[in-house]
Amino acid sequence: MHSHHSHSGQFCAHAEAGCTPRMMLDRAKLLGFTRYNLTEHIPRRKQSQLYPEETEAGLDPQKLAQRFEEYLSEARKIQQEKGRSVLVGAETENIQAAEGQSCLQKNTDLSGIHDLIAVLEADHGTEQLAGSSEKRPGSVGKGRVDYLVGGVHHVGSIPIDFDVPTFERALRVFGWDGVADSHLSSSSSKRLAHLRLAAHYLDQQYDLLKHVRPEVIAHFDLCRLWDHTLPLAQEQHRNAGDALELGPNVVDSYKLEQLVDERTRRNVAFAISYGALFEVSGAAVRKGWPTPYPGLEVLKLVVSLGGRLCLSDDAHSLAQIGHSFQAVKAHLDSVPGAWNSLHYLTWNEDEQPALSHEEGQAQDSQREAREHYLFAKAVGKEVGNRFDDPPEIFERGTRAVKPSGPSTDAVFWVELEQRRQRLNDALSSKRAGG
Repeated sequence: MHSHHSHSGQFCAHAEAGCTPRMMLDRAKLLGFTRYNLTEHIPRRKQSQLYPEETEAGLDPQKLAQRFEEYLSEARKIQQEKGRSVLVGAETENIQAAEGQSCLQKNTDLSGIHDLIAVLEADHGTEQLAGSSEKRPGSVGKGRVDYLVGGVHHVGSIPIDFDVPTFERALRVFGWDGVADSHLSSSSSKRLAHLRLAAHYLDQQYDLLKHVRPEVIAHFDLCRLWDHTLPLAQEQHRNAGDALELGPNVVDSYKLEQLVDERTRRNVAFAISYGALFEVSGAAVRKGWPTPYPGLEVLKLVVSLGGRLCLSDDAHSLAQIGHSFQAVKAHLDSVPGAWNSLHYLTWNEDEQPALSHEEGQAQDSQREAREHYLFAKAVGKEVGNRFDDPPEIFERGTRAVKPSGPSTDAVFWVELEQRRQRLNDALSSKRAGG
């Protein structure tokens, strides 16, 4: 059993107070996890980007940066004690300014990527982007972290996963005024704004994939946390031109849905092309979804294109470790081939030398060929022979491995929930007793 995404109150202001990484690992072991990795949020570098609980705690960008360094130090100490069965990771961010309703043009603001790379490279003054001859995207942060969990949590510089009022503030950036207008009902206007927001979210995610190549894709469809019915990938890829007979109001919606669909398929194809693992996360169920992340149509798309999956709980407390993993199992059961797509990250003991310039170019050419093949297949175009699978070894030093044993054992999943219940009951009793 494994999970690639966790947070502790020691280093995360919105996690359980008093909860440390060691406590998280001890609880995970009691629950039967054989691999439970540590991740914390990359610190945001502007005061305006801080969450309310961070400002209330007296934190500022400098203190967040210091806390992240303390996390890395503590996590490495734990890793030295427990071995490489515990990987040290970080969850990313890419905060860009919005361009409102002009979502047909890609947002070109890369300030969030600059900030991310500066932290990962421990150079708070750098302006260099990965992808240059000096730094390959997949090696950004190598030595500082073992792997990255690729998450996007802001659109238009506004958090989209904090609460509904904050999310609706983001929707207003993309054209929703909160009331009905002369052409569309309020709900339809809100849906259009949500589609515009989703298009920008997917572009920010795409920039993240291109510039730092996270090994794990976090909550792929977080942009629809507050409305899981928003379509990201249609059952069948559509051509927006087919909507011209449906009237001007519907055309806008139809074209936006097609645009979001295409960007979803683009991102999935790109991530698969370099070997990323898409987390199947019970956190969505914990937050009210009927299924884990990613939603069913996205999960089907990933599996149909030969993508890799992994398990995550995105736990922010002891009680959340392994939360909703029964729903994760049901989600995987519902898609043929999903279990066969399951992988986890482990440290690659065979140290790989740095790629030469020529080797890097050859690897990049192979990845681009895979991407073109996968995107063509994703949108239903005729494709030739499939290219080689993406490499299992990542430049930061980990390897993607298929699990054996508990991850596919139905009995184990039942025992996991029973163990969770016993431990959570004991924890509640201890707290009630003072």
